[in-house]
Amino acid sequence: MNRSPGPFLYFLYIGMLFVLMAVGIVLFSWLLLFGALTGLFLYIFMWVRQHFFSVKQPHIPFKSSGRIIEHDDIDRDE
Repeated sequence: MNRSPGPFLYFLYIGMLFVLMAVGIVLFSWLLLFGALTGLFLYIFMWVRQHFFSVKQPHIPFKSSGRIIEHDDIDRDE
């Protein structure tokens, strides 16, 4: 006896699927909102910190030391 479940069970499954999808979308939107607010807060915090509390160091020009090896000189060693 192979009885198929009635159509009511299929409607129940589809209804549960829609409810789970709606709950998932709501949870994802809250997660996205809190993530955006956290990112905005961190951006403003770092901007204020860099703008008002940064340590200004004098510009020291970089002097290279050592020898410069040209690309053509590597081929002459062989």
